[in-house]
Amino acid sequence: MQIWVDADACPGVVKELLYRSAERRKVKVTLVANQPLRTPSSEFIKSVQVASGMNVADQCIVEWVEPGDLVITADIPLAASVIDKGAEALDPRGELFTEDNIAERLAMRNLFDDLRGSDQITGGPPGFRLKDRQMFANQLDRWVRRSGRCPGWSDCCAYSRHPESGSSSLFHSVYSAKQRWLSVVLREWSGIPFSMINGAKPVLLVKAFRLASGSRFQ
Repeated sequence: MQIWVDADACPGVVKELLYRSAERRKVKVTLVANQPLRTPSSEFIKSVQVASGMNVADQCIVEWVEPGDLVITADIPLAASVIDKGAEALDPRGELFTEDNIAERLAMRNLFDDLRGSDQITGGPPGFRLKDRQMFANQLDRWVRRSGRCPGWSDCCAYSRHPESGSSSLFHSVYSAKQRWLSVVLREWSGIPFSMINGAKPVLLVKAFRLASGSRFQ
């Protein structure tokens, strides 16, 4: 599974969030646009320039996307097309398009197009806000978890060998399972060595987890 970005109109702050997620979670991010893009040097991030023309980038994304992938786009017809292929679509402002809501979003989009065409409404959407950024970050994080890129609670309630410590442990209690889960997630998000957090009390890990999850999108 990977992330595709309808990049021509994607806000820069959203791209930065995607770059960070690509590096930290080792998930492929491909930006598709009809103009050259500058992206960080990374094995997980690439950009594809397609021919100029209306909907050319959209058509390429629909052709390349696979079930389970995530597409970042504010283009509702494109979102509908990728959903039909079994992928997911996320608006840069944080709204997740689904089979349950895409028909309504398409109808609203067509209505607003008609109203603009008849000059009954003018102007565009409001500027990108901090609230939009946070909503997008939250939805992106949920997709990463669903895609298996982030360890879940159930992963920590069985035998586990940590790659750094080399030790195996069976966590018999909720306390130790919670401790392990928070340790693994904190390490995954922040890059803190396991040796620095192994054995820490869950209450301290919760505080560190909140700090890491709050700062990773700054």
